[in-house]
Amino acid sequence: MKLTMAIIAAFSCGILYWFLKQEYRPARVIKQADQFITFLQNGDTQSAFEMTLKTKAVGTNLAAFSERAAIQFPMRHDQIESKQINYVRSGQTYGNRLRRWLASRKIDEDKISIDYTIRGKPGQGLILFEVRFFRVGENVWKISYFQSHAG
Repeated sequence: MKLTMAIIAAFSCGILYWFLKQEYRPARVIKQADQFITFLQNGDTQSAFEMTLKTKAVGTNLAAFSERAAIQFPMRHDQIESKQINYVRSGQTYGNRLRRWLASRKIDEDKISIDYTIRGKPGQGLILFEVRFFRVGENVWKISYFQSHAG
């Protein structure tokens, strides 16, 4: 019985350690990034523009944003076959979040970057696409930068 309990405890500690080392992936921000890409691929630049900080990096007005979006995201919905997240850079793990919470400090980082691979239909190629977010309030995130980039 003691051996069984020791094995269960060791296994549980191993799983807990693994979990605490996993990178935090905020669902709300990922959902916003997916929505932003959907707006871009459907040509709805007005809705996509509303999700941004409206700085020079993304375009201070709708015309500047639309021009940048056309260059950085050239694929439309009928050209896209699949979209997957390569990584989320939140700068912290679940262990970091737990440690911050226990110390009564701010839990969330102010910047998060999400990188996608967007595969086109045959003959359309693929896009590596990054969307960066900046926190502007409690659970309020705005897009501060977006770009297509090389591998």
